[in-house]
Amino acid sequence: MNATIIIAISGIIISIMATLLVFIGYKYNYKWNRGKATNDLLLDLYLGNFNNSRITFEKLIGQKNWAEGTYLDCEIVVKASEGYNELIENVDTIMRVYTFLGVQCRHNIVDKQLIFLNFGYSIPRFYDWVLPYLSSKREASGERHLHLEFEELALWIKKKLDKNSKKYAEIEKSNNIKLQKIRYKLTSGTKV
Repeated sequence: MNATIIIAISGIIISIMATLLVFIGYKYNYKWNRGKATNDLLLDLYLGNFNNSRITFEKLIGQKNWAEGTYLDCEIVVKASEGYNELIENVDTIMRVYTFLGVQCRHNIVDKQLIFLNFGYSIPRFYDWVLPYLSSKREASGERHLHLEFEELALWIKKKLDKNSKKYAEIEKSNNIKLQKIRYKLTSGTKV
């Protein structure tokens, strides 16, 4: 009787351990596959038409001035009836790609952190630039939710960047206070 109880308990323990190992393996594979899917997607984006559209877009609005914030204003593009066809085609392509990335992030298919690390500054900057065009496109089509996932992704990244900048500012302030204390101690002759 004691032997059968020991065997039954051993079987239960082994079953529980096997279930845990399967669960851990599944969780690890899920994270790995999501990271792999993200990397594959980013590689396709950088080697495909998206990169060409992005480069053409930056050339057309003034690439050298893009980082400084002095470039062709989107309001001008929205109000102009013609002459910006190539720019608008590239803007539409970029918005479609960023909307696609937003959908992938929303449904947890790709790793949002990797998207943030790769597009952390370009998506919010592009969103700020394209907002008048996006608004006019929504109004003209009557679709309020047009490129909504792109907008959500851009706002999430902006919030994350803002949070990080506040965190880094606090760290910098703390480090400056520590440096001032060390300088004071060094100038006053006391041990640091």
